[in-house]
Amino acid sequence: MKRTSRMTQAALAAALTVTGWSLAATPATAQIRVGACVRECMEAGKGCIEPVRQAAVACREEAGCQELFDPARAACSADPATAECEAARAAIRECIAPCKKAQHDGLQACREGVLNCLRDECGLDQLPLRCVRPPLEP
Repeated sequence: MKRTSRMTQAALAAALTVTGWSLAATPATAQIRVGACVRECMEAGKGCIEPVRQAAVACREEAGCQELFDPARAACSADPATAECEAARAAIRECIAPCKKAQHDGLQACREGVLNCLRDECGLDQLPLRCVRPPLEP
């Protein structure tokens, strides 16, 4: 049954080619082509994310943020409501803020790259202009 089906498809493709039509114009084939394109765009997006994450880790290490965690744990272990604990947490937030901003911007660029790929390479033009996370429902 499958052999006949494949032979029929091959004969149909040959006949369509001779008459000037292309099997690539059929909806099923177009869907397969778009699906492959979407997978390629998504894989490229995944490949973009990992270097951004690695850069964020390196940024925090270079800034010395890791050295602030043990003192913060010690200050907050007994009572997280103390001024010492809050100061330690504030120091960590201040230290990681530039790295967090760079990571956010890099991830946004990755998302926009995926959207551009889907729009420009795959022909999916009914996409948002920018990727945004949906709001959390209460």
